Amino acid sequence: KNPKQEFKRESFQLFTEMLDNLKYDVVGILSKVQIRAESDVEAVEEQHRKAEEVPMDFQHQSASSPSQQEQMPRVGLNEPCTCNSGKKYKQCHGKLA
Repeated sequence: KNPKQEFKRESFQLFTEMLDNLKYDVVGILSKVQIRAESDVEAVEEQHRKAEEVPMDFQHQSASSPSQQEQMPRVGLNEPCTCNSGKKYKQCHGKLA
């Protein structure tokens, strides 16, 4: 038997099983769907509209506070690495960037 043909056959079989499982799941979900009365739908839509109208007030940090990365001094590529390994920065932690 040709391994490539066996692989194709097996993959097609798995694909058809996946489609069958998908059909089964869709039918299961659709069988659980409940149709609501028009008044219920309108009430839910009204709640959504009211929720969208409410202004949201977010608490953000001020933009003036410097981040930790901005506070550290810039290291030149040919300067010794900050980890005290004795290597140049570009050969040590500078390689990671």
